Amino acid sequence: MNLTVGDLAARMGLSRQSVYYWFKKDDVKISNIYRLFDLLGYEIRFSLTDMKDEANPNVKVTSKLYSPETPKNLDFLTIALNQYRINKTDLCRDLNLGATTIYSWQVHDDCFMSYIFRIAELRGLRLNININPK
Repeated sequence: MNLTVGDLAARMGLSRQSVYYWFKKDDVKISNIYRLFDLLGYEIRFSLTDMKDEANPNVKVTSKLYSPETPKNLDFLTIALNQYRINKTDLCRDLNLGATTIYSWQVHDDCFMSYIFRIAELRGLRLNININPK
């Protein structure tokens, strides 16, 4: 699937500059990732697991159809925060963010991927990415 920046921008209804910005900053909002994969005919799912629990690679592409359990983009993060007993106060401190920023993630069901990678790194978690054709 040889896509150019122009192809991605056109499919998503964005300017090339918006897509270039993602590459320049090496960051993108989760909602844009879900939207892009949907437009390309794939479903993507994220999860956070303990590094000690799993020896599998953290990116899997399968041919099985996947039905998401919940429609929210950040459900995987909420599940991990509860499972690994990470409270929002600690999260704010770890990421050097205010509580309103973390709250806005819940309200808008979106955040930048760099925060997810940072949470995983700081807490010794693995970010798993599952990509499945629709």
